[in-house]
Amino acid sequence: MPQSSHVTDELQRARSLLSPRRVNTPLTEMSANPAPETIGAQAGIGFKATKSGLTFNVYVFEDWDQSNAAVGSFDRQHEAEKNVYVATSMNGPLVFYGFVRTDTRDGTDKQFQLADFMSAFAGDE
Repeated sequence: MPQSSHVTDELQRARSLLSPRRVNTPLTEMSANPAPETIGAQAGIGFKATKSGLTFNVYVFEDWDQSNAAVGSFDRQHEAEKNVYVATSMNGPLVFYGFVRTDTRDGTDKQFQLADFMSAFAGDE
């Protein structure tokens, strides 16, 4: 089924917010994990930082209520985990979601990198 122009426009906006020019890091696109249809999203993109291997996702939801529910769900998934940094944010119908383990050799660096990506996604708010 073809994507609506709204979904296509929002995915393009996500790509623009996370462009290498803005984040100073080359990103490659991959399938979002979890898959958009399993969480009620209309679409999603996975991103991987070329050098560090850090991954995160951006999803398009139909409305604010669905976006907000997804953020809460992502946060709850990691509540009991120690040494895990979870990054979630909303920007209109877009939701940013990523997490990293902070107890690894490069965990702190990846935590800061994930926070930088989330800041770019938010429009540097």
